[in-house]
Amino acid sequence: MTERHWRYKSDEQAKKISIEGFQWIIISEEDKRVVRDNILEAMNKCQEKKIVKQYVACITNIARFDHPDKWTDLSTQISLYL
Repeated sequence: MTERHWRYKSDEQAKKISIEGFQWIIISEEDKRVVRDNILEAMNKCQEKKIVKQYVACITNIARFDHPDKWTDLSTQISLYL
């Protein structure tokens, strides 16, 4: 979900940057905020290494699109779990 759909902000923008025939999903900014606010804590609580790797991939994708403009406290959140 984060790899394929996180980048889309609106139908108009998605039409411009997606491949013809691709069915995109627009994730609301509120839903994205909830994910950003909770994903590091969820990863930290996870005991299964394969799932932790998936969290890392998601965090990397989200950071690529949202840091630093929309995920301004990423460094602070990471420091809580180091």
